[in-house]
Amino acid sequence: SMLVLSPMLVPMLVRADVVTSCGQTVSGKSTLAGDLDCTGVVGNALTIRGGSLAMNGFTITGANIGIQCDGACKINGPGRVTGGGFGINAYKNLKLRKVDVVDNTLLGVQCWSGCSATGPAEISGNQFGITAVGTMRLDAMTITDNAGIGAEAGSYPAPRGKVKATNTTFSGNGIGVFADKGAK
Repeated sequence: SMLVLSPMLVPMLVRADVVTSCGQTVSGKSTLAGDLDCTGVVGNALTIRGGSLAMNGFTITGANIGIQCDGACKINGPGRVTGGGFGINAYKNLKLRKVDVVDNTLLGVQCWSGCSATGPAEISGNQFGITAVGTMRLDAMTITDNAGIGAEAGSYPAPRGKVKATNTTFSGNGIGVFADKGAK
């Protein structure tokens, strides 16, 4: 038997960019094809210009920034980002789901806007765990053994940083949680 697609259905099929090499830039829907070792790479292991990444159980290692999100960004695990200066740096809203961000030398996750991280997943072994300007939502996360602050939400010039954490464990961080407007 032969499959015939109606011309009306063809536009509904969504193409995903496949991430296969360090320094790649994607937009829209993308998928990680295998572990990406970018140890020693100057710049970003991956840049997402708005869209989503399916990590498919793979790891991104190294580079100055593991994942740079230049627009609103969704990163779906399971997966791991490790061994960079910054694990994930997001300029717009970031939704992180089931992604471990561990052992980055500066920041695990930095959000310049709203930020949510849903586990089960861990943010650990970084200098600072996860930071956001505005509101940060954490659910089913383990935030542990970050040398500085585990989770921080703040803003300048007016305080509006909030941390809302449910089913989340903080332990072994320099400071567990800091929010200039409040934490729940």
